[in-house]
Amino acid sequence: MRDSDDVTHPPTKEQFAQARILFQEQRAEDYIPDVLRLLTEDGELDEVLKLGARFFGKSAPAKCTSELEADLALRHRKARTASDFTASIVEDYLLSGSDGRIGARARQKRKDQVYRLLDSDDAPTRTLWDQWTEKSAPSRFLLQNFPSV
Repeated sequence: MRDSDDVTHPPTKEQFAQARILFQEQRAEDYIPDVLRLLTEDGELDEVLKLGARFFGKSAPAKCTSELEADLALRHRKARTASDFTASIVEDYLLSGSDGRIGARARQKRKDQVYRLLDSDDAPTRTLWDQWTEKSAPSRFLLQNFPSV
């Protein structure tokens, strides 16, 4: 897994479980309760995946009400298959950041994407960003202003 600084870390047993991957323990009484919990309880990653699943079968919305929706809409545009889409979500949303929230890598990638555009000496882009009041919403900025991203 990669963190917000793009450093690779081997997944922990808990992170595998977040991604719905369990390892059978020596005793069934240790394993079966975990399987049942995963079938009945949703975590943060599950909620992100549920939201992303709504994009398939129809186009991703052009106007999004949250930064997460905008990020998922951008991913949907880029994904060739449902598997590509899902893999990109798990890769960027599984690890939590220093604030304890999942998606730190996704947020950092979108900020970096905006900053690369700004570094390209593109005056119209700089003007758009300067006028953008929600600097903490780079995915929404990209979605609204760069349809080809």
